[in-house]
Amino acid sequence: MWPQPKPACDVEAPPTMNTSSMAATETTGETDWSANNGVSLNNHVSEQHKIPNGNARRPVYTFLDLEIDKLEDIVRGACTKPIALYSYFEVPEYLRVNPYIHHGYRALLPFGSCLQSLFVWSNESMNIWSHLVGFIIFFFLMIWDNTLWIPQSRGTASDHFIISVTLLCYQFCMLCSAGYHLFLCHSEQALPDGGLHLISLASPSTWYSVYFVVIAGLFAGVLYSQTHPRFAADHFQKSRVFMFCGLTAYGIIPVLHWVYLNGGFSTEIVQIFTPKVAVMYLICVIAFFFYFTRFPEVCCPGRFDYVGCSHQMWHILIVVAFVWWHHTGQQLLLHQVSKPCLG
Repeated sequence: MWPQPKPACDVEAPPTMNTSSMAATETTGETDWSANNGVSLNNHVSEQHKIPNGNARRPVYTFLDLEIDKLEDIVRGACTKPIALYSYFEVPEYLRVNPYIHHGYRALLPFGSCLQSLFVWSNESMNIWSHLVGFIIFFFLMIWDNTLWIPQSRGTASDHFIISVTLLCYQFCMLCSAGYHLFLCHSEQALPDGGLHLISLASPSTWYSVYFVVIAGLFAGVLYSQTHPRFAADHFQKSRVFMFCGLTAYGIIPVLHWVYLNGGFSTEIVQIFTPKVAVMYLICVIAFFFYFTRFPEVCCPGRFDYVGCSHQMWHILIVVAFVWWHHTGQQLLLHQVSKPCLG
């Protein structure tokens, strides 16, 4: 396990921090971001962009509410400023998502430091890297399928399109999730983790244009609820997840339609692939179990801060579900090529 880094030497203590607080900071490497220190979060963010010998802000670019430093400032910051980690009650309230995760939080980092924190062992490292690795897996699967596997399997242009769109949805999902967890510590305005909803666009409904249009409309509504500030409060968290569950469950309708179009449950293709669809939904149910119950950290608070917490299990199971669904699609293609009249 990587050692916890110490905070940067040139980070100023809040103006109202007393001597004992400063001593505690030097000893534990942790800074109190709670409201009782009298410093607003916005003021602290602006302080992080000041040049060392002046009060002017460094030139930054803005993209999706992220203040992006110039390249030379990113490189300079990555070389000179270690990343400090904090405990649950020492970070801003919007970062206190799971009270059973006690340590390893990053807080209010500028853009360059967020990128630097990719290589700092924090309680978000597994969340970030699990889906960065997932992105790499699906990227190379897309190259492999289009250049080797589909031509060898005698696939058509339609097969190239469907598999490519599906894998592009998976890649976009992975990048959205990894980016959300990477830049969440930059600002409360970071976009919610809405990319996971693209799993529904990669469901069997992509085989029928009418289902694609319906699910695209549902996806747009759910994405709006995920990104609109009105729904960003913590008490809307369960509502957002229930909407996601409903969107995913909607995929059962085109599956039943597919069963009907292929002659019912007595046909060979349905008997082969219905269990595979059931496995897909079983993986999703297990993933939602970890997400809702916050098991295992709810049983042992503080024990799974860095490895093994529920959200990390959720991330890994999402990747497993995508890989399984991609494999199922390949098997369906092979079956249709070998027995076209039954597809």
